Amino acid sequence: MPTIALSRDYRVPATAIWGRIRDFHALHTWLPGIADTRHDDQDPAIRHVVREDGAVVLEKQLATSDDDMSVRYTILAGDVPVRDFEGVITVRDRRDAGSTMTWDVSFSTDADESELTAALTELLTGGLRRLDETA
Repeated sequence: MPTIALSRDYRVPATAIWGRIRDFHALHTWLPGIADTRHDDQDPAIRHVVREDGAVVLEKQLATSDDDMSVRYTILAGDVPVRDFEGVITVRDRRDAGSTMTWDVSFSTDADESELTAALTELLTGGLRRLDETA
């Protein structure tokens, strides 16, 4: 099962980064390549992630903790060739008044693991960078 573990340090407090991550339906405001994020009419824990190419991926929020500043989610459907996908984003304060965000994902796939892992890593890294630019 492929895994990706990324982290990035920020010069702002964890609460500033968490304020951007906490809103599960605001992914499009900080992840490059995402045109919109829509609420699901039946289940508020599900978001419809609309990519810039028009493709839609359904993701479900599994858990959110303001105390731990973490969110856990899964991909339910879409044209991403994964199954058993789980992502966890966590934000922590650092002693120097800055913060660190970690983004860990695991998944199964029948596609080329190295190519898919590289593509997902590039996407997630773009989000970490964008948060740094807009925090």
